[in-house]
Amino acid sequence: MDALVLAVTQENADAILDGKRRFDHRRLPPKRLPARAYLAVSGEGVVGECELGAPERETEDGWALPVSKPRRYRTARDLDAFGLRKTPRSFQYIQASEGFARAKPQGPREPTQTKSRRDRGLTSSPASTRSSRA
Repeated sequence: MDALVLAVTQENADAILDGKRRFDHRRLPPKRLPARAYLAVSGEGVVGECELGAPERETEDGWALPVSKPRRYRTARDLDAFGLRKTPRSFQYIQASEGFARAKPQGPREPTQTKSRRDRGLTSSPASTRSSRA
């Protein structure tokens, strides 16, 4: 089953996790459903999880995604535990293995230091190379 971090408001997260809301509405639903959804609230972190089903119908609020098996965390988890730096705008696919979620690799996050020619073992400079060819 795929996994994703789903951005929701605190009110929507509470309604989903309390079982009062059976559907989440999205204008653009995730394509890979059903999926395990980790509910992220901006400024709070990940407050719980649930399972999202395939879109059932389109309403004026967007596509209705059925919500099942909600589970509230005792304390909010930091987005770093899911490999994210900030709450996504709508959702972000992640890799989940045995209860631990990791963001899908997206390349290096920090610029890598390039070594100088001397550090790489290239002792001749371009100027000396030009002069030896003449």
